[in-house]
Amino acid sequence: MQVTSETFAVDALAAARLTRLLHQDKIGAPARATIIRLAYRGRLADPWKQLGDDPEVWAALDPRPPFWAEMLRCRWCVSVWAGGLVAALRWAVPAVWSPVARALAASQIAGMAGAVDDRMAADR
Repeated sequence: MQVTSETFAVDALAAARLTRLLHQDKIGAPARATIIRLAYRGRLADPWKQLGDDPEVWAALDPRPPFWAEMLRCRWCVSVWAGGLVAALRWAVPAVWSPVARALAASQIAGMAGAVDDRMAADR
């Protein structure tokens, strides 16, 4: 499959949106919590459960968090995995991935435009 400039741009924006979903957005919080809980499986006997039920707090306060907990706290790390997933999906199932990628890209652009609008409104 030949990658065009348009396909590359759409996939890059889709990867950026996936990165934000997994790393930061509220909608991704359940997935993050599940992954971090799984990463801490077997380590939660003592101190971490005393910190409450929020796995993101465990990972933030742990000086040596498990690998996957640490990866989710690092935007650049998540972006590598998101980019790999996007490339794999574009290669494996382009007909299925294309509309999903376009939706994610449109969401990313809308989010960026909203952030610019918020900053402009704050400057007024």
